[in-house]
Amino acid sequence: MTDSLWFFLLLTVSVVIVISYQWGGKRNIRIIKKISEALERSLMPSEKEYTLVGGVAGFRAEYKRSPFKRIILLLNLLPRQSILYMPVAMLRRGFDTLEVLFYLEGDIDEEIHMVRHLRLRHLMPGIKNEEDLKRRDINIGGRSFYLVSKSNKKIENHMMTLLKLFGPESVIHIALTPYNNVLYVKLRITFAKINSLETALRKAVKKIERGIKN
Repeated sequence: MTDSLWFFLLLTVSVVIVISYQWGGKRNIRIIKKISEALERSLMPSEKEYTLVGGVAGFRAEYKRSPFKRIILLLNLLPRQSILYMPVAMLRRGFDTLEVLFYLEGDIDEEIHMVRHLRLRHLMPGIKNEEDLKRRDINIGGRSFYLVSKSNKKIENHMMTLLKLFGPESVIHIALTPYNNVLYVKLRITFAKINSLETALRKAVKKIERGIKN
């Protein structure tokens, strides 16, 4: 292979990397902006603080909003700005995610988890006290989940209502955890469904305010 051909190939690869970096970075910035706007409209925080993660890889946000002690939000985006790492990220993670942690007032007595069955087993979360809970498989909206709880039907029905609000196709993990007094939701995010996420959060907050523990 001649030196001129090598130079042409290196130049082409460099141009592709630069273009993908610019396109991917702008795409992630657009997603960050749209999701943060949707979150603020739906959760209406009295105070808010954002910290960008890895430049354009997502953010960590903390909201203050009554009646919650606080709300923590973690947005993790695929590295669209990196054409070299993107294939690895697709294999390891495969999609963008949003985690929402509602720190509740009062005490939670019951622990419950609803976890989506995923083909990539390493994406399925560990459960801290699983040995003390009962596990069974459930199907909601044509999606397969496993439910881990002490079989409190009232709490299970509350959580199933929340899962349906967010959409079984979007939910990865939803839980009540008494050791930190948190209602936890992990979602798969797509740009096309951000408006649906906003609507779901509005309804979910109303449900939680009415008393998920009652």
